[in-house]
Amino acid sequence: MLYRIKTEKKMSRVGKKIITIPKGVKVELKDNKLSVSGKHGNLEQEIKTDIINVNLTGTELSFERRNEEKFTKSYHGLIRALSQNMITGVHELFTKALVLHGVG
Repeated sequence: MLYRIKTEKKMSRVGKKIITIPKGVKVELKDNKLSVSGKHGNLEQEIKTDIINVNLTGTELSFERRNEEKFTKSYHGLIRALSQNMITGVHELFTKALVLHGVG
């Protein structure tokens, strides 16, 4: 049996998701730094804009790769995840839920 290999461009599942910016959170991109500020603090992250395009439109933030190299693919998902965590961190307080399962 013959199998065909698709050579289409695959996107990272994490990297292709669009981040919705909640009210009260301000996101700015200056030079190579992504700055996020909210009611619980300010955070900054340096982004390699030569391999990742950052699209900031109103209340949405998305990222696109410029090439298909292995490092670029991994960096794409990493930067999206870090940005989501920054936005969540300045918008909400840190909480930890403890779930107890037992017998009896």
